[in-house]
Formats: sequence, C-alpha cells, structure tokens
Amino acid sequence: MRAVGTVGSTMHGTRMRAKPGWEERSVALNTGASMPALGYGTYRLEGEPLRRALVCALQQGYRHIDTAAGYENEAVVAAAIAESGVPREEI
Repeated sequence: MRAVGTVGSTMHGTRMRAKPGWEERSVALNTGASMPALGYGTYRLEGEPLRRALVCALQQGYRHIDTAAGYENEAVVAAAIAESGVPREEI
C-alpha cells in the first residue's frame, strides 16, 4: 500500500500513514455483519504501553480491535476503550 495520508502517531512519535478512506473499508461476514478490514492488534502488548497505543488508535479511527482471552490483556483493553470516548457499540 502506498502511503498517502497521516492516520495518527505511535507511542514513539513515528507517523502511521495510509490511503484516505482506510477506516471505511470493511469485510462482509457470512453472518451478514461487517467487520472493518483494518484492525489494531494487541498480541503481546500489555499495561500502560497497550493502553496509550489503543486509546490513540481508537481516537484516530480504528474500530476493529484484534484481541483474545489468551492474550490476558482484557482489563487494559476495556480501560482503553472507556478512556477513548468511543462508544462501545462502534467497536
């Protein structure tokens, strides 16, 4: 993918870039639901670094969080969602 528009920033100040409209692309599931095509992964992330990164990602437009009970970071993910101000039903 060719980088064209600034999406947000990471914890280390590096700018993430993507094509305009990236946050609107989705995949149709066999249940009839749709899932955003781009998700924010949380594997091996925990604590304050995860919370800060996820709050930033949600505020920048991510609505798909790739997480699982096996990652054992559910409490931090929940706290980041609450702090982001994004309504839970939008995620």
